[in-house]
Amino acid sequence: MEFAIAIAHGVADKHRPPHPPHIGARQDEHLALPQLRDNAMDLWGFKKWRRKLGYTQSVAGEKLGLSRGAVQYWESEIRPVPVAVELACQELLRLWKRRPEFGPVTLLYVDEPISLETSASVGSLLMRSERHPNIESALRRVAQARDTANLLIAFIVEDDGNVVWSGPELLREIDARKDATVGEKPSIAKSSTISPAKRQTL
Repeated sequence: MEFAIAIAHGVADKHRPPHPPHIGARQDEHLALPQLRDNAMDLWGFKKWRRKLGYTQSVAGEKLGLSRGAVQYWESEIRPVPVAVELACQELLRLWKRRPEFGPVTLLYVDEPISLETSASVGSLLMRSERHPNIESALRRVAQARDTANLLIAFIVEDDGNVVWSGPELLREIDARKDATVGEKPSIAKSSTISPAKRQTL
């Protein structure tokens, strides 16, 4: 529930309807009525989101921190899906696309200036584009570029252009993976080393 509530607090003020004008207010003091969102998520949009992620109504409610009854309520189109829930759905969809097997995807990155002269004069950078079969392949390529080149920024996008991994967030993920790998090496080496006492028995 904390996930949906946190998003709800962030957008509540932005989408809060205006207070009615006080009695005796002049015509120019009347506040404009809130406009309906043309692209608001409806029951079909919500069902499409739920089925794309493979969620049952119960699982969807659990992921959103809400009850199954709330999900059934929106899918019956008694009322439109709240803005906070729509934003939570978008975030869950973005995280779902970060699965290692999700793809194909495109990696966009800048690893170094075009040339020292160009960089010093106009600051131009060369954006590279690579096609990858899935997220895991793209992440490995970013890790390689991180180690072998001066990687400035990188993005992973899907076919429709939506960003799956953004620049700073992606580089933090690569650094976290590297740290985890470094932490595992001592234990692997230790388990593969034969102790002196055991060597004497061989």
